[in-house]
Amino acid sequence: MTSRLLIRIIATVGVIVLIALVNPSASSAEDPTPAKDAKPAKVSSKVARAAASKRFQKGVNLYQSGDIRAALIEFKRAYQLAPAYQLLFNIGQASAELNEYVEAHENFTQYLRQGGNSIGRKRREMVERELIRLEGYLAQIEFDISVDGAEVVIDDVVVGSSPLDKPIVVSAGRRKIVVTHQGYAIWQRQIDLAGEDRKRLKVELMSLDVPARQAVTTTRQAPTRRGGAFWTAATATVVLGAGTTVAAILTSRASSDYDKELVKFPNTRDSIEAANDKLKRMAFITDIGIALTASAAITAIILSFRSPSPTRADNERLAIGFGPSQIMVSGHF
Repeated sequence: MTSRLLIRIIATVGVIVLIALVNPSASSAEDPTPAKDAKPAKVSSKVARAAASKRFQKGVNLYQSGDIRAALIEFKRAYQLAPAYQLLFNIGQASAELNEYVEAHENFTQYLRQGGNSIGRKRREMVERELIRLEGYLAQIEFDISVDGAEVVIDDVVVGSSPLDKPIVVSAGRRKIVVTHQGYAIWQRQIDLAGEDRKRLKVELMSLDVPARQAVTTTRQAPTRRGGAFWTAATATVVLGAGTTVAAILTSRASSDYDKELVKFPNTRDSIEAANDKLKRMAFITDIGIALTASAAITAIILSFRSPSPTRADNERLAIGFGPSQIMVSGHF
């Protein structure tokens, strides 16, 4: 019969023993005198003993039905109400069934320590064999963290803050590790550990202030970037230049049409005047386009020699307009 099977049998039989412990009026059980270093249960009241007994009974029923997780919770609640060392045996066994080897090892170890001479020889030997088995499923992680006071979380459980004075014992398998500190970027890893592994992790936390300082430095090193007014003037030059070119082409055609009307025979005065009016309109539009394009180009040239600061560039404004008899370029820089 294996040690784990024996432990399960003892866990079931332990119902009567623990009920007797937390409720002495129910029955009696042999209880040898504990060793000097044994820690007897601290039961505060009959109400707590009764509640612990109820929790324990419920945990055993859940354990026998196969709901190990729920049974473990009930055993822990019972131990909180009436911290009898016998309950540590049940907690350790349920934890082992759930492959939570660290918790199982800790509870079995505490069970032997608190129970002392109250634990029989055969049961002690059985638990010691179980501890040896569990040790084969444990691994250790040693942390070397660049910042003191960083919080270390393994599988969503806080295990301490840097600097950690000793390795952290974890169950073998895939472990999720997160290291956090205010003002620093979160450090996160997933590592696979085999039984009896000992891994050293070097954690370099990156300050969140570094990108901000770099951004300021970059801004100061680029004072010569063009402001918004320069790009407005440059764009206006291109657009107006293209429009003026089209107007010039149309003006040339209108001039050719006018020349043809002059030599056309027979012809009428109205036809010649219409061609002349069209030529004048196109010439006027072309002249305005040339003037606007020249103004925008001159403005862009002037701004190209300026070195506005980033804040001043945001305040630059440029306005170009025209009226019946004037061209206006206005703005502030």
